[in-house]
Amino acid sequence: RRVYDAVQTILAQVSGLRDGVPEEELERAKRLCSGRLELRLEDTRAMSGWMGVQESLLGQILGLDEVVKDMNAVTPGDIRKVANELLVTEKLNMAIVGPFRGQRRIQQLLRL
Repeated sequence: RRVYDAVQTILAQVSGLRDGVPEEELERAKRLCSGRLELRLEDTRAMSGWMGVQESLLGQILGLDEVVKDMNAVTPGDIRKVANELLVTEKLNMAIVGPFRGQRRIQQLLRL
């Protein structure tokens, strides 16, 4: 029922990322991510998965401190730059799962 509102909200969030994120919001996100990562790595299964994925994808295993340091180095400008490179309106895709009417209205929203 609220698919139109959801689509508009998603597009507004994407647009907001291209405009940049406030420093305070980025700092909260960094604290949240690093805290969740630390908690998750207390589990041996999660730790082995973490190490396996890093070895497979990077060819090396980064320590938690190294990852948190890299995460903390991200700036609002970095986010803006990447968002403007990747979140190009013409290249965005969206899937709506479930029955809904008004496909033309959705297509109009996506053209904005």
